[in-house]
Amino acid sequence: MKKRLFSLSAPGVLAYMAISNAFVNRVSNHNINMPFDNVHYYNTQNGNVCYLKFECPESENRPILLLHELYPGFSAEEWRAAALRLSKTRTVYALDLPGCGRSDKPRLSYTRYLYVQLVNHFVEDVTGNGIDVISSGGSFATVILADRMNPDAFDHIIAVNPPALHSFGNYPTYLQTITRAILRSPIVGTYLYNMMFSNIATTDRLVNYGFYDIEKLDPKFARLIYQSAHYDYQQAKFLYAAIASRYLNLDITDSLHLYHKKLYFIFGSAYPNYRQVFESYRSQVSSAGMYVLGNTAKFPHLEDRNGFCNVIERLL
Repeated sequence: MKKRLFSLSAPGVLAYMAISNAFVNRVSNHNINMPFDNVHYYNTQNGNVCYLKFECPESENRPILLLHELYPGFSAEEWRAAALRLSKTRTVYALDLPGCGRSDKPRLSYTRYLYVQLVNHFVEDVTGNGIDVISSGGSFATVILADRMNPDAFDHIIAVNPPALHSFGNYPTYLQTITRAILRSPIVGTYLYNMMFSNIATTDRLVNYGFYDIEKLDPKFARLIYQSAHYDYQQAKFLYAAIASRYLNLDITDSLHLYHKKLYFIFGSAYPNYRQVFESYRSQVSSAGMYVLGNTAKFPHLEDRNGFCNVIERLL
C-alpha cells in the first residue's frame, strides 16, 4: 500500500515542480530591466557573448578588460559603475561570460578551458594583446590560465577578492558527479536551481557576504542579479551544475609558479581570511602586491568605487 501511495505521489511531485518552474520563469522574466546601453556582441562557436565597451577615443593608454565573478546572476553590470570612471582615461571592456548575463547559455559542460579560450580569442579578435585585466572572484583562475596560453595577452593582472589558491584544485568526487547530473535534469534540476536562486536567497547572499555596509546594496542591483540568474529560461543552471560539482576547478599552481609579470590583489577588509588567501598566492608569486580597501567586503568596486578606481589608476 505504501509503495502504491509513493508511486502515485511521485508524478504529482514532478507535476508540482514543473508548474513551479513555469511560474518562476514567467515571473522572473517579466519586465526584464537589464541595461542594454554600451552593449556589443562577439560571436563564438558556443553562441553570442555580450560585452560592454566604454570607449575613450583620445586615450593612448592600454585598454582594460574586466571579468565579473563567475556565478549565475553576475554579469558585466557588476563593473558598470567602475568602468564609467575608468573610461575617462582608458577604453574599457567588460564581458558577460558564457552562461551569465546577456550572453548565450548553451546546454554544454562548462569547464575552465571554455572561459580561457573565450578570453584569449576575445583579446585576439577585439582588444588586441598587451591589455590590462581585472578579475572578480573566481574569474582569476581564467586570467592566469589564459596568460599561460598567450603570454602576450596581458600586461598587468589585478585580482579582486579571489578564493584561496587550494580551492581551484578541489576536483569532483563521485557524489558530486551525481549532483551535477541531477542539477542538469529538466524538472528536478530546474526546481533545485530556482530554490537556490530565489529572490530571497539571492538577496541574502549579497547581504551576508557581498557588502560590509548593507545600506550600500542597491535594491536595483539585487533585483538585477536575480533577473540575470533566470534570464533566458533558467539556462544558467548548466553553469551552476558545473560550479556546484567542481567541474570548473583546475589547479593553477603551476601557472602561477611560471608567472613573472606584475600581479596585484585587492581585498575588501571584511573579506574572510584575506591575509591567508593572499599568502597562498604569494607563496607562488613572491613579487605579488596587496591592497586592502577598508569597510568593504566582496565587492569593493561597488561599495567604494572611487577608492577602488584610485587604486587601479595608481597601479596602472
